[in-house]
Amino acid sequence: MMNRNTIRLVNSIHKTHGIMTTELLEKAFAEAAKLPEPEQNALATLVLEEMDAEKAWEASFAKSQDVLSQLAEQALATHRRDK
Repeated sequence: MMNRNTIRLVNSIHKTHGIMTTELLEKAFAEAAKLPEPEQNALATLVLEEMDAEKAWEASFAKSQDVLSQLAEQALATHRRDK
């Protein structure tokens, strides 16, 4: 379990390396640090999995933009032709 000294060290490293966290995130870290180690690990796993899923979604969406643009162009061409 992270104690206050560990949290201070992490915060110091963040500040030294220019890593910024919001006040709300700091509060969440402080609360999570009070949990037993297995619960901290479970919470960390959930957060990391969610962040990975978000990255995967963003990458998938970015790739689909070309296809969506092509479909939109085809639909507009069909609409213009059928007027």
